Amino acid sequence: MKKLIFILAAVSMTAVAVQAQWRYLGPGDLRVQALKSHDSILYAGTSNGVYRFSADAGAWTPLGLEGRDVISLHIFDADTMLAGFESGDQSIYRTTNAGASWEPFQNDYGGDEFHPAFEFAGVPGSKYELFATGISVIAKSDDAGLHWRPVWLDWNWMAMGMYFVVFDPLDPSVVWAGGEAAIFAPWLLKSIDGGENWDMLDIYGGGDNRCHDIAIHPLSGDTAWVSMEGLVRKTIDGGMTWQTVLENNYYLYEIEADPLRPNTLYCSGAQGMLQLPMFITYDGGVSWDTLYAPDLAYNGCLAMVLQAGDTVNTLFLGTHHGVYEFTDSPSECCQGRVGDANSVGGDEPTVGDVNTIVEALFLLVSPTPLTCLAEADVNQSGGAHPVFTDISIGDISVLIDYLFITGPSLGLPDCL
Repeated sequence: MKKLIFILAAVSMTAVAVQAQWRYLGPGDLRVQALKSHDSILYAGTSNGVYRFSADAGAWTPLGLEGRDVISLHIFDADTMLAGFESGDQSIYRTTNAGASWEPFQNDYGGDEFHPAFEFAGVPGSKYELFATGISVIAKSDDAGLHWRPVWLDWNWMAMGMYFVVFDPLDPSVVWAGGEAAIFAPWLLKSIDGGENWDMLDIYGGGDNRCHDIAIHPLSGDTAWVSMEGLVRKTIDGGMTWQTVLENNYYLYEIEADPLRPNTLYCSGAQGMLQLPMFITYDGGVSWDTLYAPDLAYNGCLAMVLQAGDTVNTLFLGTHHGVYEFTDSPSECCQGRVGDANSVGGDEPTVGDVNTIVEALFLLVSPTPLTCLAEADVNQSGGAHPVFTDISIGDISVLIDYLFITGPSLGLPDCL
């Protein structure tokens, strides 16, 4: 049995007060290994088929495949979805009528034999391109699953599994993937050409481990955090070097970065009789808070979706026993108005805010001094709220104009 002995470590607590709340959502005592959000609708792949959650009604609607253990999902739209399986006679099923019926959609996935579909990942901006991961392979489809071709290894290699494919939020041609080799060594891969070619990175030299998930910094693709067995490892140089920023006794299956607050991350996992946990950092991994769902022993997180808001973040956790909602109120964001890049607060931006953006963009200070993108995106070029990602020299120009030329007539708004 793997991992009989776990490294136990004390988790340091941050000085930021955490305001969090747990809530059970359902849909019954089912194992939930896949969670996807599409058009603000939550979909769950469970040990008893596929479900859709309506927040307005607070209820789950079954979408078919009852009696089947669904481990992965891809949502094209409200009608068309793929479901993946770890065992059985078919790896992939498809519905085109919102779950009223499903058909085998194996096509040539797996070659001539069954091959699990552990994860799907759609290419940003494309309706048809997507990746799927299996035991030893990353496969790509250019036509929404009608045909598949391996882009990393092949169907018949020995391994423990590939578990994620994640795109850099600023540059979708940069793709990360991870899993575990046959000798229990962690696999971490990176592509700079959209997933056509891959390089293996050396993330860990300590023996038996696995790369479960990755969170990429919303402002810098060179900074990322990988969740592993009992570890979170961080890089600030695109994967060339790594340091451990969290160490505990959980299999850390999921990690998510807040797109509004670059240094805020959420991590969760599972292990034996232990409680359902949430590990939170507001400083890029320097220190962590640990919160447990009350009275939830022998339960753990297998899948996670983050919905970031102005002042409240909502996370949905797929667990061994249904879906739980976790809400957190990070206190460092949106204390003042747009232009308060250093989040000191107050009525007026200062030279200190200019310095903060300069440090983040050009001096590569890590962790980044930007704690809230909504405040640092001074020229509001980041697109529709709540995803602000375009922090640039233009924001510095607007602040300088406000401070030394135009002044209050520039009319900087309050933080949205």
